[in-house]
Amino acid sequence: GRTVPSWDAAMLSLPTSLLLKRRELAEVEQALQSQQEEFQQRMESLMQRWNQLGQRGEQLQDAMLKFHSITLTLSSYHRLQEWALQRADEEQAQVAGKSAEAHCLHEELLGHRECFAQRVRSLCGFSDYLWAVLARMG
Repeated sequence: GRTVPSWDAAMLSLPTSLLLKRRELAEVEQALQSQQEEFQQRMESLMQRWNQLGQRGEQLQDAMLKFHSITLTLSSYHRLQEWALQRADEEQAQVAGKSAEAHCLHEELLGHRECFAQRVRSLCGFSDYLWAVLARMG
């Protein structure tokens, strides 16, 4: 505010100096009021920010819980997938074994078939003889 020079202060009357002091007091109160309003606005802004940070913290915590549950689900899925692949490998090995066994049995069957075919050919002469005997007997 305004300051009154010292040589004028002696000349001023008491009411004038009182008015000047009241004016200075009003200016100081107005400045203080302005600072209080600014402080209040800053406090409200900080409280809003604090609340936003709290909400964001809750959101992050929820996201972490979801991530953790997804991680557990994925690890369960991977364990199940590994089990299924292992089971498929075992079944594939069984199929290969059965296929080899079937091939061996097929080869054995072909061998028996050839043996029986030779036996039938060797006995074919007897069949012709028996048919001839039956034809003569009539």
